[in-house]
Amino acid sequence: MLILVSLLHAFTHIYQVALLPLYLPIQKGFGLASVGSSTFLVTLMMAAYSLREKPRSMTKGAVITHRNTITGTDVDGKPFTEYRRSVHVLEKRKGNWQVVSNSGHKLADAGQLYYMELDWNAADMKNDVSWYERNLANDFSSVSSRGGALSDKAGDIADMRSPKRKLASIVLSDFDARMSGNTAVVTGVNHVTGTDDKNQAFDQRVRFTDTFVRRDGRWQVWATQGTLIPDKK
Repeated sequence: MLILVSLLHAFTHIYQVALLPLYLPIQKGFGLASVGSSTFLVTLMMAAYSLREKPRSMTKGAVITHRNTITGTDVDGKPFTEYRRSVHVLEKRKGNWQVVSNSGHKLADAGQLYYMELDWNAADMKNDVSWYERNLANDFSSVSSRGGALSDKAGDIADMRSPKRKLASIVLSDFDARMSGNTAVVTGVNHVTGTDDKNQAFDQRVRFTDTFVRRDGRWQVWATQGTLIPDKK
């Protein structure tokens, strides 16, 4: 039975039709963002069921989950970024790992924005100018948490090319996202450590508000503002 369900499950990912009567109630019942989220949930349930039913094969089975970040340009030459989540169930047969089930779906808006925040932090760590060029809206604005200076896209990219601080770590927490149409507001806290332009160590927590706008089919950073959280005495 599990094999039959797995085959139908795979067929659905190819043709998006076989198990739609099953996935639609799951989507509604769990309040999921899309049918793809329902198929993702079913894949996890099948993987757990398979391992529970055959405990002797646990040493021969593996479940891999990962995120895919796909960037490029569309047919009109416009840049795009797509975030997807994938699950692969593997089984070792005759000494070789083989994929026995696969599922993937595009992340909902909140998930995309979460990973954009993580990628933004990663870009800051690596001084990745290309991320700024690709993801900041042309009319982007920022208010610095270090003195309240107002900047724009060109200014932030210039700062990235000639960094005054050397970052050691950035840890995101307290993430929250709200969407209304093609606009989203994200709040959170970044715990930042490193050394400043005088080579003095710093350890700061910054509460931020980031505004995103959906243009050309993708989310772009429209504005950001940070507030330094005072140290607790």
